[in-house]
Amino acid sequence: ALYAAGAPGEVSVARFTGSTLTNVSGPTIAVGGVANVTLNNSTASGSGEWLRVGTIADFPPLATRDAGLPGVTDPEGLETPIVFAPPAALPVVPGLANVVLSRSTVIGSAFTAPGSVSNVSLLDDSRWIMTGSSNVTNLLNDPSLIQFTPPSGDPALLGSYKTLTTVN
Repeated sequence: ALYAAGAPGEVSVARFTGSTLTNVSGPTIAVGGVANVTLNNSTASGSGEWLRVGTIADFPPLATRDAGLPGVTDPEGLETPIVFAPPAALPVVPGLANVVLSRSTVIGSAFTAPGSVSNVSLLDDSRWIMTGSSNVTNLLNDPSLIQFTPPSGDPALLGSYKTLTTVN
C-alpha cells in the first residue's frame, strides 16, 4: 500500500488520517531508505506483514512497466513509438523508519533488516495485532496494546509462539 524509497539526505514523509491501507502481497508499509510515517485513526493490514524496513535492495523490483498508450500515429498512418528514458537508480542506503500510530490499528508482523532501524511508537490506544514473529529497533507503547495471536501450531512447542524482539 505504501512504499517509501529514500536517497541520502532526503526524508520521505507520509501522513494518513482516517485511512485504510491494505494490500495482498508484500508489506503494507515498506521503507527502503529514510521515512517518517504517521497513522492517525487509521488501519494498516492485508498482507500479513504490516511493516518492513531495509535498503532499497531488500525489496524486489515491481513487474515490468506497462508500455501505456500506444505511440502517436503520424499522418501517413505509421505508428511512432514513444520512448521514455528509465529513471535513475536510487542509491542504496540503510532503512530508517520513524512510524507513529495514534488511535490506529496495524495487523501483521514487522521486520527490520540488519543494518536498518525502525522506531515504532504506539500512542493513544493504538493496537498492533501481531500475527507473526517480529523485530523492531525501538518500541514505545504508551498506552496501547500489542496483541499476540494464538500459537500457530502445537501449543506444547515453543516454535509455535510469536516473538517480538526489540533493542529498546
